[in-house]
Amino acid sequence: MEKRPEEKPGIARALITRARAPRRLALKFLRLPGVNKGGDGMSAADFGCLMRGLLKSPFRFRLTYKTLRHSDALLRYGNVTNPKYRGDLVDGTLCDRIFLNCDEYNCAVQSPNFPGLYPRHVTCHYLIRQTRYVPFARPLISILQEDPLKFNVKDRSALPNQGSSSKGLQIWGACDLVHDHLLVYDGNSTDAPLFLKVCGSGALPPITSTGPDMLIVFSTSRFDEPTQETLMPRTLGFELNVKVNYLSMDSREFARNRQCTFHIFGANNASGEVTSVVNTQPQNSSCVYLFHGEPHEVVWVHFRKYEIAPRMGHYTGNITECINPLQIYDGNFFDPSTPYGSPRRAKLIQEHCTTRPPPMCARE
Repeated sequence: MEKRPEEKPGIARALITRARAPRRLALKFLRLPGVNKGGDGMSAADFGCLMRGLLKSPFRFRLTYKTLRHSDALLRYGNVTNPKYRGDLVDGTLCDRIFLNCDEYNCAVQSPNFPGLYPRHVTCHYLIRQTRYVPFARPLISILQEDPLKFNVKDRSALPNQGSSSKGLQIWGACDLVHDHLLVYDGNSTDAPLFLKVCGSGALPPITSTGPDMLIVFSTSRFDEPTQETLMPRTLGFELNVKVNYLSMDSREFARNRQCTFHIFGANNASGEVTSVVNTQPQNSSCVYLFHGEPHEVVWVHFRKYEIAPRMGHYTGNITECINPLQIYDGNFFDPSTPYGSPRRAKLIQEHCTTRPPPMCARE
């Protein structure tokens, strides 16, 4: 079915076509040829202005749209049996939201208008907080997205020197081309340690807090150059899943009070197993494991598993400079008579920087 308006010289006509799919409409705007000067009562000045505008930047586009019932918008709201909890909107804000106790709900942290185009020049704060009390346990919050199609934060514009398509997830300075990015903090404010600055597209690995609060800040640049990377439909913006895990307060699997230092005494257990922390560590931070044996004993360490995510980068541009080294020291690493953290009588016996497990090492 088509409706054709009366064509008049000097006026662009709109061709409206109703597609076969229900609730779908396609519109196409065309500039008509053969405009008569001064036709239909148009003055010469108006005619000249119209022609200059049409010749300089012709207005042409084609779009499709579709209206959906709330129950049909599954990607944004979920289904009836498993609805998505999109947080509580903070009064007086455009997109600030608070998520409480995500172990009881299907929490989904979404960009504004997800899965559609997010707005320009906005800053959204998403506070995830766990208030449910479990005796002798500490809640840790994790955000992740395993579906690479549900994380797409623009990191390139249409400028020739920036390319036209994303090359996967980007972190830190690589997000400064367009200035669209997410900041993830280990706490309830921007004064807390910063875990990550991320943009681009792809699957986002888990980012885990050290306590009951996590803050996500989403910022978009004021201006942007539009791109057309593909004609196929795509998801814009992001959706993050939230998981909550309770660990014993005595566990060595998380950095208590954000201090990732652990003491293992042979007098308590002659042997055992030590695993890396499950929480994410900020930039320029370290985790230290101190093994204390008796004077007549030696410490023997065997790595049964050792993995580092290669996508987050292992070396800098200089292949000899390691980003995430494993350093093994022999001796008393800390001197209790000096401020905490001062190295003393510690000899570096190995620095490991490959994805393969380190060899067995023994202290003699």
